[in-house]
Amino acid sequence: MIKEEMYIIVGLELDIQDPGVPIFGCICPIPATQSLWGYNNLNVKLMEKFILLFRGSDVYDANQSPEALQLLTVKMLDWVGNLVKNGRHVSSEKLYRSGAQVSGTTKAINNIAFGAAKEVVGGCTIVLAKDISEAVEIAKACPILETDANIEIRPVQSV
Repeated sequence: MIKEEMYIIVGLELDIQDPGVPIFGCICPIPATQSLWGYNNLNVKLMEKFILLFRGSDVYDANQSPEALQLLTVKMLDWVGNLVKNGRHVSSEKLYRSGAQVSGTTKAINNIAFGAAKEVVGGCTIVLAKDISEAVEIAKACPILETDANIEIRPVQSV
């Protein structure tokens, strides 16, 4: 038996009388989350990807101790570990506060330090959730919120 979360049936040509039945198809080792229609072969709604953008945090203020940042890091690693354990984690990245910006039709390049601590996107995590409501619940459990940060939650479009 094929586990729905690991494989899908790809119909290369569908029967016009019964669109759910492939005339010619194959079983492919493709994660079910990659279905073009958002449903797996059992017509069960698949999980979607959502990006959580972490913006601002008290621990990035100049007067905060290194211990505060270390404590947040430990809590964040525990939170991500739970996401992994529950099959919800796709990836996480921490961002540097400096970088470059390319702007407009002239493609002007600015090497800059990005904004005040409350405006800086400090990192992101991509999670799997059934819908935006479930993604919000995942975000609400994130310990970065204890540091007066905010989390922007957006669905990721497949291309």
